[in-house]
Amino acid sequence: MIKKLQMLIVLLVVLFSSCEKVEFLPTIEEPVFTAGIPFAKSDSISFNAGDDLYYMYASHAEIEDEIIYSGLFGKDESCESGCAENFAIQFHQKKSEENRLTKGNYDFYSVPRNGYKHNYSLTTNDQNPLENSSWRVGSEVLSGESISIDSNNDTALGDGMRLIYNIPDVLTVQFERQILPLSVECDISLNFINTNDGIKIEVVTSSPFAQVSWSTGAISNSIIINPNVSIYTARVFSGSGCTTDIVINIADLNLLDGYNIGFNQSSFAFSTPDNNNNAVSISYTTEDGIFYTSSTIGQILPFRFDVLEITDYEVNELGDPTWMIKANFDCILFGENGGTRRIKNGNAVFAVSHQ
Repeated sequence: MIKKLQMLIVLLVVLFSSCEKVEFLPTIEEPVFTAGIPFAKSDSISFNAGDDLYYMYASHAEIEDEIIYSGLFGKDESCESGCAENFAIQFHQKKSEENRLTKGNYDFYSVPRNGYKHNYSLTTNDQNPLENSSWRVGSEVLSGESISIDSNNDTALGDGMRLIYNIPDVLTVQFERQILPLSVECDISLNFINTNDGIKIEVVTSSPFAQVSWSTGAISNSIIINPNVSIYTARVFSGSGCTTDIVINIADLNLLDGYNIGFNQSSFAFSTPDNNNNAVSISYTTEDGIFYTSSTIGQILPFRFDVLEITDYEVNELGDPTWMIKANFDCILFGENGGTRRIKNGNAVFAVSHQ
């Protein structure tokens, strides 16, 4: 269990906790964002922005004393199968450094060695939030609009964190997430909206790369409630590490219009990782959602990450400038099921945003 939980360091910190999707598509005049991943003893894979629904998601965020520059090859929201597969590269730079990435060799980032603090909060337009809500950590029941718990790097509370929100005689909603050793921002809201077609349940997330799968078979951020169905489940999958299960039990459909219930998480490491001022991490998620990362333990020679070129590129849709980066790399990725994947002579041209 400990080993498995170590592997679930979903995109390490941020992957997109503060930015929206940046859609870089190749044209005749523009460079193509690509990644070639030769896995030892298995088929190689490649990613090309603009092909097979893949986009280049560029972002940056500040966490404690670090700036994280991230580039993710992920699929567009219109994806209907194999949507979880993505590949990401992140740079971890201390704020004391000059705010600029440069050419050269980068050491691999390793996860913090101490612990994490997880802050959870509730947002709602209900008039009685404290009376109607409870937090459950394993068998322990807590109360309050916000709570805080701690975990360390190699253990987690197996039953996870649950927020149970019960509006008497109207509906009950349960949000559930694993408690993982991650630095992550997670914001998920449920809105109940009256439309011409009936009451709509809408899921809103802050993630730039999220997919909502419903028990009805629909893959969409919203569905219309069937008056003959009282229980719905949804899984919100996010490349930023915000994957959450939601169960909705409706008691009175006629009273639902206008409710808003939000589940929010902010988690961060207790201490600064023992890394160089500039370090890099690589992660890969399979089509089945199995997560692999270079950062579970340190990487040693002959494993390398070399930035060959870095140039200024276009601003993204948020108005942030970006860098286009060309890199080669060798490393081992550690999977959540205990397996490994060896990358030899990998290469990528990708983009990250910056200040």
